[in-house]
Amino acid sequence: MGHLSRCISLALQFITHEGNTVVFAIWANPVAQNYLERYNLPYVCLMKETPKQETLQLQKMIVEGGYQVGVFDSYDLNAHPGYLHFFKRIPEFTVVAIEDNVKYPEQADIIINPNLFGGDRLNLYDPNQSLLLFGPQYALLNPTLLPQRKTADDSILITFGGSDPQRMTLPVLQAISELGFPCSVIVGPFFEETAKIKGYCESFAHLHVHEQVTDLGPFLARSKLAICASGSTIHEAAYLGVPTLTYWTVPNQRLTAEKYGELGLGVNMGAWADFDPGRLNTEVKSLLNNPTEYEVMVHRNRKLIDGAGGQRLVKEITRYVLSGSRYNG
Repeated sequence: MGHLSRCISLALQFITHEGNTVVFAIWANPVAQNYLERYNLPYVCLMKETPKQETLQLQKMIVEGGYQVGVFDSYDLNAHPGYLHFFKRIPEFTVVAIEDNVKYPEQADIIINPNLFGGDRLNLYDPNQSLLLFGPQYALLNPTLLPQRKTADDSILITFGGSDPQRMTLPVLQAISELGFPCSVIVGPFFEETAKIKGYCESFAHLHVHEQVTDLGPFLARSKLAICASGSTIHEAAYLGVPTLTYWTVPNQRLTAEKYGELGLGVNMGAWADFDPGRLNTEVKSLLNNPTEYEVMVHRNRKLIDGAGGQRLVKEITRYVLSGSRYNG
């Protein structure tokens, strides 16, 4: 859901600051559809066909709707050479692609990488062919997060997304429960171990399970630190000044986790496959028992993410479209 969440954030910025009309083209997915409906964002469900058939569906939609900009955000783009170039051939249509860790086979008019490691990937693309908007200054945050203010207590937030496919939540709980720190545990709608997690927490007064959470902001805002995967949550935590202990499970998360630790924003706990309960306990105690080091991390996080990434992107994309000129290619 991270890809959809950041696209929703960008869409709302376009609507709020430019008054643009926005529509999402998605594959049918009840969770995604409910998420879009929550923000009153219109969508069209594409038929799951071959990439060529999908491009024809989108082309028809773009031409008939008179759309000027298309934002593409999918790990699958790199697997289909010619996909982005197909849309670049549409007259007066600007192709924007959001990438993470896999270089696209062709360049879009505008390429966005809002990750901590984004700046390290600038050399992979020709700046004469695309407008490159790379780095955490372009981080797209959940729109409900922006009004939040940090009101931290001493709690620890444990969150591993909506499905926790690696089943990280329960081992983390079992590791830190003995420390006695109050913990808020977010259980997503597609967790496979919900009953086990709830059953385990019933034995500890300081462990609190929260289900059907649609807004992570309030939980982050009142947390002393968070334990999570190296996805979009760490951008949101950084905005609120919440250091995290972060694990990675896929390549782009590894790049984020390594950069996160390198910048001293929190603790890179490494690959989940190498999970060490003892090390987790040691790192949690070290952070919470060292207020000076903790406050330094809080300051670094707040300085890194200011919440204006979406506005910057809208400004740059609008400027590009209004200029009427395209990069080469």
